Amino acid sequence: MIRNMIRHYPSCCVLDAESQQPIAWVLIYPSCAMGMLYTLQEHRGQGLAKALVSSMSRRLYAQGYPVYCFIEEENTLSYSLFTNLGFTEDPQYRAAWFDFNSL
Repeated sequence: MIRNMIRHYPSCCVLDAESQQPIAWVLIYPSCAMGMLYTLQEHRGQGLAKALVSSMSRRLYAQGYPVYCFIEEENTLSYSLFTNLGFTEDPQYRAAWFDFNSL
């Protein structure tokens, strides 16, 4: 799934200057929602996630796509990041998770 997302949908990452390996990234789901935002532990606190979300938001908007994401309620760091960047919560979209129980 992740390889497919990287191959077929917009993505953005920050590479380590020395190793040229990704240290932070954001991907786009087939639904156009931003997701899988992640920064390696040793590189946190540098504003990389903020830069990635800002860059990806501008890119999606410029191409005419909706700019949105889904954040789990307990993910307070992501919620804070996105609200600080001007995103607002849409109460129409409340997620429900269902687990499969074999019959």
